Amino acid sequence: GRDGWFSAELSVCGGIVYHLGKSEMGFLDNGFGMRLRKARKERGFTQDRLGMECGACVGAVRAWEKGERLPNAYYLRKICIALHVSADYLLGIKGNDARQKKRLRT
Repeated sequence: GRDGWFSAELSVCGGIVYHLGKSEMGFLDNGFGMRLRKARKERGFTQDRLGMECGACVGAVRAWEKGERLPNAYYLRKICIALHVSADYLLGIKGNDARQKKRLRT
């Protein structure tokens, strides 16, 4: 990329590419990847399995977990269904306690 710049793909395995300065990448450092990895492991899924469940390539799952990319709304929904977690939990809006899981099922 250009000096001091790099590409951050915000879509899965292609699509729109945004050119962001390194200082602008802080918006991805919100703990999403850490919570995604934790939820995936608790469900007993490999990155490959999560990708298959969501229809995304394993490279996208790796990038989501490393905080290099965020999934779009379509994939976020698929992730939540596959891992039985809420989007609020993955996005760091609320915890993922048993009460929330009960509310998700109703």
